[in-house]
Amino acid sequence: ELSDFIRTDVRRLFPHLAGMVKITLLEAAPRILGPFTKSLSDYAVEHLENVGVSVQTGSCVTKVTGPHKATLRTKTADGKAVETDIDFGALVWAAGI
Repeated sequence: ELSDFIRTDVRRLFPHLAGMVKITLLEAAPRILGPFTKSLSDYAVEHLENVGVSVQTGSCVTKVTGPHKATLRTKTADGKAVETDIDFGALVWAAGI
């Protein structure tokens, strides 16, 4: 829904802002839609990327540190956790089922 909103309404109503908006889906697990098959997960990632959503697995927000700042924990390929500070304009925090 957010991606569709940006690709259509924002681009039409606020063309000067459209290029400044980015959506990143963070997933703490190794892949999105973990309970489902890997092929379905891969399809979902491909679809999201095709509509302009960046998908980053093995990553989660651990704390919001300010109005537009948060701490992100990402697991590296060797399993180590690395924390970095990120900036955001709007943060939507959701849990799956």
